Amino acid sequence: MAKLIGFLSFPMTQKNRLHQSSLPFSARIADRIPAPDVFLRRLRRAGFVLPENVFIVCRRSAKHLPVSPLNHDFHHHWLLAIPLMGSGTMIVNGSAFPLQPSQTMLVPPLHLHRYINVSGRRILWLFILSGSTGAEFTKPERGQLSAGSRRILDEVVELWLDEKPDAANCANLVMKVALLLFSIRQATPIEENSEAIGRDVELLGRVNQWLESNRASPGSLTDLAVGIGQSESHLRAVFRNHFGLSLGRYVRETRCRLAALRLQEGHLSVSQVADECGFTSVYAFSRTFKQVIGVAPSTLLKH
Repeated sequence: MAKLIGFLSFPMTQKNRLHQSSLPFSARIADRIPAPDVFLRRLRRAGFVLPENVFIVCRRSAKHLPVSPLNHDFHHHWLLAIPLMGSGTMIVNGSAFPLQPSQTMLVPPLHLHRYINVSGRRILWLFILSGSTGAEFTKPERGQLSAGSRRILDEVVELWLDEKPDAANCANLVMKVALLLFSIRQATPIEENSEAIGRDVELLGRVNQWLESNRASPGSLTDLAVGIGQSESHLRAVFRNHFGLSLGRYVRETRCRLAALRLQEGHLSVSQVADECGFTSVYAFSRTFKQVIGVAPSTLLKH
């Protein structure tokens, strides 16, 4: 919330106060507000828009989370993950984010993500999906539930559980989700635990960086390995043994994700995006894209 500007305090004397015992609570509170001679107190608007298309789901077992690299989640919405019981690590585009209860993870649209090291048979993870965040997030971001955001989260869940919500309740839910995101952003940042990330995940991040920088080149896996200073055999072994899928498959999936992001920008045609993302033909691009993303490339174009 914006800071107060030019606030003047005018303490009220007991003489000016009303008889408190005869007033309802709201009136007793209002009676404490001073009546200044000059109106200098102002609150600026926080500056965020309301999120859209809110949907909430709860997962109670690790088997309901995508834990295999062959089974990434892929949403067209923003995703706020909140582990309430049970810890785990969220892999977003190859980067690892260890999460404990009371920590949160916000994932932008079209980002492949999955989970590893989810503890316990019984978990309770809450997921809030929305068409926008109502705040200026631009990348995957980990946060913290404060005491204030916990109270807002409780209200969000209560509103979602209303079996027959009216228009007022729906509007209230959307506003509460916006406040939740805003309050999480304001909480004290969590220091990254570099040891938890591990060497293999760091290597995966370098692979992603190379693919991003060389998206227009259909370069071979050998080119990729040389580009990040690794032998191709070692790189293949890391993906096979530690991530459970082939290096070639991961490269195809990542190129499709990069293509999806470009298609949603709406500036290029399908054939131009195929060219830019290193595919040899529109046919090969469309076929691979549909296998990986689940929809035809043209469905992501803005109309």
